[in-house]
Amino acid sequence: MKPSHKNQCLLTFLAIGLSCFFVISCDHTNSRKMTPPELRDQSGRAEGEITELKISNAVDILFVIDNSESMGVHQQNLSRNIDRLVRAIEDNNTLDYHIGIVPVFDSRYGTEIPNFNPNGHLLPLKGDTRGLPTHYYTREHNDIGLLSRSLLIGILPLRDKNGNYQGPEHEQIFSPILSTFSEPALSAISNQSFYRPDARLAIIIITDADDSSTNISYRQLNEELRRLKQSSDGSKISTFGLLAATDKKNGCAKVDPGMIDGKPTKIINFLIESQGQQFSLCRGDFPNMLAEIGKTIQEKTEKQKIQLQDIPELGTIKVFVTADDYYEATQVCDPNDKVCQDNQKKKTELQDWSYDPLHNQIVINSIPSDTPKENKLIKVQYTKVYMTNVRNGRAQRY
Repeated sequence: MKPSHKNQCLLTFLAIGLSCFFVISCDHTNSRKMTPPELRDQSGRAEGEITELKISNAVDILFVIDNSESMGVHQQNLSRNIDRLVRAIEDNNTLDYHIGIVPVFDSRYGTEIPNFNPNGHLLPLKGDTRGLPTHYYTREHNDIGLLSRSLLIGILPLRDKNGNYQGPEHEQIFSPILSTFSEPALSAISNQSFYRPDARLAIIIITDADDSSTNISYRQLNEELRRLKQSSDGSKISTFGLLAATDKKNGCAKVDPGMIDGKPTKIINFLIESQGQQFSLCRGDFPNMLAEIGKTIQEKTEKQKIQLQDIPELGTIKVFVTADDYYEATQVCDPNDKVCQDNQKKKTELQDWSYDPLHNQIVINSIPSDTPKENKLIKVQYTKVYMTNVRNGRAQRY
């Protein structure tokens, strides 16, 4: 016997109800984790969604100079040839650098040495800074003589004529490095604005002794610097040592209480740990050494890895360097509009870069040397891709 129309409706209703019950009750935990579908247009991108990242093309360079009485000749060599380092750095017009100077420290005699510079405090520049920073050198100073005089920090003999201590005996190198970027020195008037969190960091040590710091090891210093720059692989940090060993045939002999087997072992270990470079004070070719250091700083500052927050759509990435005050024009510039034309010069598109899909990073290899010096900000522009559209063929990722 055929069921009546009323019974058919009732059976259908019960079947639908039971189906819904089983679907809902199968896995209520997973159902709460489901997310709504992505909102997107047919091209695979959110309408008008463009991401921009700005990275400062800057480096802070700290010279740590031994001012014990055996360092006079080496300071003079540094002072005479510093232009080679600066010229190498300035080969890139866009590189924004700060150069600060601190002497070594010796804490073993406490208050017995009144002439010591406070640990980690930058020394003042020697000359007229014309309203520019007084304790660190920049491209804007444009006075190599000012920097040259400032690097000649002078020497302090171990004892004065009355036999009182006045100069370093146990030179501490690691301690002033760490102190420069720590409180209270970091907030001191001498150090204000020198350190920039988003800049690269370069440390240049010049000494004929080994480190005698009592509160930090070479490994701890390297770890602290990496933590400071948030650089687990150390790629944001460059280290250099112009060092001496007990080697009379090279005219650079030094007998120091901190030396082990005639070598500055702790500093060498720090340079190895931080993937730095070691040079000899005894080589006699300061110009080439400083030029090499400057070139390395320039290249490492140019080569940057920029982490993207989203996966870019294929073919949408563009990388620029721009001036701080650059603005995007809403229309094509009129040839007679000087303001607009000048603004266009404040933006340079980079070509020497690559995309690393494994780490979702932009790797910048170099910046053209003729880029206007005002263009200091690196800007990455791209369109975010939605993976749903990649899967259905509406968009492509790198």
